[in-house]
Amino acid sequence: MFEQVCRVPLIIAVPDGDYVKGRRCDALVELVDLFPTLSELCALPIPKQLDGISLAPLLREPKRPWKKTAFSAAKRGDIMGRSVRTKRWRYSEYTGGSAELYDCRIPEGAFRNQVRNDEHAEIAAQLQALLRGSTRVRKR
Repeated sequence: MFEQVCRVPLIIAVPDGDYVKGRRCDALVELVDLFPTLSELCALPIPKQLDGISLAPLLREPKRPWKKTAFSAAKRGDIMGRSVRTKRWRYSEYTGGSAELYDCRIPEGAFRNQVRNDEHAEIAAQLQALLRGSTRVRKR
């Protein structure tokens, strides 16, 4: 559930319309957002049961306020990992009860687990509650 695994490049090119071209967007987005985005760009109905939301508003206005969190999950052997990411933090939990908290604001922070650091106990608790309450990354 490290940043290097969960973070993937996403490039969207739209041939026409009122979209900003050639601009970088630093908003938190998820791969589940691709289907509703493509549906909207193709003027197709977006099914209501989807977890994702269309990124088309970000294509029009890349700096607009957006999601505060992104969720991910991965399984390796018998170990299931689930993660929630904010602009600054990544909190992850694994089968067996271990947890990790990383400060993604600084490069070396991605390698220093802060989950046992009392200074960050409140943020760890908040992110844990978000992760455990999310239907976006279901326990399997």
